[in-house]
Amino acid sequence: LGNFFPVSEEKTLISSTALGYSTPGILGAERIEPAIVSLPRRRLTIRDLLRSRPVTQAQVDFIRESVFTNAASPQTEGSAKAETADTFTIVSEKIRTIAHWIPLSKQVWDDLPELRRFIDENLIYGLKLKEELEILSGDNLGDHLNGLTTQATSYAGTYIVAADTKLDTLRHAILELADAEEACSGFVLHPRDYHDIQLIKELTGGANTGRYVAADPLGGTLAVTTLWGVPCVLTRSITSGRFLAGDFSKALILDRMQATVDVSEEHSTFFTENKIAVRAEERIALAVLRVGAFRFGSF
Repeated sequence: LGNFFPVSEEKTLISSTALGYSTPGILGAERIEPAIVSLPRRRLTIRDLLRSRPVTQAQVDFIRESVFTNAASPQTEGSAKAETADTFTIVSEKIRTIAHWIPLSKQVWDDLPELRRFIDENLIYGLKLKEELEILSGDNLGDHLNGLTTQATSYAGTYIVAADTKLDTLRHAILELADAEEACSGFVLHPRDYHDIQLIKELTGGANTGRYVAADPLGGTLAVTTLWGVPCVLTRSITSGRFLAGDFSKALILDRMQATVDVSEEHSTFFTENKIAVRAEERIALAVLRVGAFRFGSF
């Protein structure tokens, strides 16, 4: 019969690569974090600077004193008294709607509760991020808010001197407000500008040996949360190189409808396609009671 050599039949190796760790694989993975990890989110601060109150109409107004001509003076006995004049203006602001939405399949909405929570949270965050930008710098065109920096009086730079630092500029802005009988209750700064201010050193000893003026890099007892005694709000919602200073009690947010999230299948062909629309929406207005209470400028 001759030499006999058994035939070797090689089977397909079952490995983790063949099975796979995700659909359509069958090996499971241990999920170490039950919540969806979001992208970095901006810390929202501008609303917290202002007072707010609910309203019930689609438009709000207030009365602003325009001109006060003060004729008060010592008077001669028996003579006619001096007459003072006062004029007023009615200022109106429309309620504006800020909203957005996202489509999902009904199945994924029903089957993934964590996704539902995350979508709600993300839509509200997106809404509030846009709100902050509108409150700070809305251009009043179309349905945009009339923002704080849009209405603020321009920083004139009246007291600028050679070699001024950003710290000097903020002090000049406080004085410009004081010249207009206005107070300064806060600064809005970009983190990069605040960084530059914290790196300012005393001239004694030179750039690399002088002490920091407005920062304590060693984390000791010096804890600077203000500049010139005025609280600072740091946000990337303001452009680097610009600042807003003013009395933030002189602006008011009017809430016609608080931020809400609604779910509906009644959009286009969504009902027959098993889709849903998730919408986040709010309605607000911004009333700047005295535009002269704010200074907006550049470093």
